[in-house]
Amino acid sequence: SLPRTNWGVPDGPAFDVLYDEIVRMPADRPWYKTLLTLSSHEPFDVPYKRLPAPVSNAFAYLDESLGRFVARLKATPQWKDLLIICVADHGYSELGSDDRNSTAVHHIPLLWIGGAVRSPRVIDALMTQSDLSATLLAQLGISYRSFTFARNVLAPNYTYPFAYYTFNDGFAYIDSTGYSVVDNATGQCIEEAGAGAELRRARGRALLQTSYDDLARR
Repeated sequence: SLPRTNWGVPDGPAFDVLYDEIVRMPADRPWYKTLLTLSSHEPFDVPYKRLPAPVSNAFAYLDESLGRFVARLKATPQWKDLLIICVADHGYSELGSDDRNSTAVHHIPLLWIGGAVRSPRVIDALMTQSDLSATLLAQLGISYRSFTFARNVLAPNYTYPFAYYTFNDGFAYIDSTGYSVVDNATGQCIEEAGAGAELRRARGRALLQTSYDDLARR
C-alpha cells in the first residue's frame, strides 16, 4: 500500500504511480493524465528532510519528486510526443491568511515540458489560468470557441495581456498599468499600484459580473 499523510499520498509515490500508468499508455492514440500534487500544502508533512524550515522543505520535496519523474520519462518512448503541463492554483505566503488574496500569492508559473516542446522559450505575458485551454488547443489546431473566457496567449492578436483572479467576495485585475485587488464587501482596495486604477476596477467588476451571468445560464 502507498504511504499516506494528512492530505493523501506524498508526491514522490504519486509520481511513481503516474509514471507506471504513462509507460503503459498506447502509442497509437492521444491520451491525457492529471495529477494533483499535495505535499506543498499545509501541514507540509513530507517524507523528506533536506531543509530545516518545513515549508521550504516541502517545496524542495515536490521539486525533487517532479525532477525525478521527468528524468525517468526522458528515457521512455513516450517522451518524444509527451507534453507535461505544470500549473498551480495559487502560491504561498509566510503571512498565511493575512496575505492569501495578494497578487504575490497569486503570481504563479506555467511550465510546459516534454519532447513535444520544439525548443526552449520563455513567455512573460500576463495571463490567467483559464487561458491555458485556448493556448493549448490552438497549438493542437483545435477550436477553443466553447471556452468563453479563454485566450490564446501565443496568438498575434493577444495585444492586451492582463490577469484576473477571484477570491471569497473579491477580485484582482492586473495589466501593464498596475494592479488592483478589490474587497467586494467594503468596496475598498486591499492592494493597489499604478495609474489607471478606476479602469482596472471597472474591468474587474465587468469580468466578475459576466462570469456570474455565464454560470447562471449553464
